[in-house]
Amino acid sequence: MEHFLPADMPEAYYDSANQLIIIEADGFASYYNVDIFSVADTTPILWAVVNGTYDTVDVSSLPADDYRIVIHSSNNNVFEGYFSIE
Repeated sequence: MEHFLPADMPEAYYDSANQLIIIEADGFASYYNVDIFSVADTTPILWAVVNGTYDTVDVSSLPADDYRIVIHSSNNNVFEGYFSIE
């Protein structure tokens, strides 16, 4: 059985030089809700709504730590990943 990734799955990158999370997508979702958590906690410490093609989230206010990012698309799909700020 083949499994296909949802068309609205964004690509998310951490740009450490500019302290930004970059989110790129093909516009299959009109927006994404982005929640960022410390991996040691279940309460989001930063959240944003970004558009469905390209946007950034400024994470310069976050201290050095390991983080979990949860991205909810406008189509009710959920994507999760991790990044570290050193």
